[in-house]
Amino acid sequence: MAIRCSVGDGIALARVGAGAGLGEAVAAAAMSHAQLGRMERGVTVGMSVDKLSRACAAVGLRLITRAVPGAGPAVD
Repeated sequence: MAIRCSVGDGIALARVGAGAGLGEAVAAAAMSHAQLGRMERGVTVGMSVDKLSRACAAVGLRLITRAVPGAGPAVD
């Protein structure tokens, strides 16, 4: 949840900082107002890397990810 909120805040701040409205960003990202709005608020569950990358690019950000070793496998 914290990662979604952090990334969403970054997208919203970059969009506002660039002086772009939500309409401009959704057109550039090829997604709906609702999708980008939920992404900015950090409430999108199961966000794809593709959509996240498009949202970032639409507001002038570059998404960089990497996998790093963890403490061990997740066990339910």
